[in-house]
Amino acid sequence: YRCSPGGQTHFLVEYYSSSMPCSCTWHVQHSQHLPTKLVENGSIVNTDSSSILIIESITRDLQGIYTFYVQNI
Repeated sequence: YRCSPGGQTHFLVEYYSSSMPCSCTWHVQHSQHLPTKLVENGSIVNTDSSSILIIESITRDLQGIYTFYVQNI
């Protein structure tokens, strides 16, 4: 996605697990030379089958590659 500075963005992921609860995390890599880390600048809303990452105000410092991980426990 390309976002305008100061704007808001949402990332929505839906997934399916037939019977087991899942563990979900959002990670970001701000530069190729930096390690991936948990997202700190946003709010996350998880349900039994989806996750939404909400970033209220986009800044240049928040650009990077955002990845969602889900796994059965």
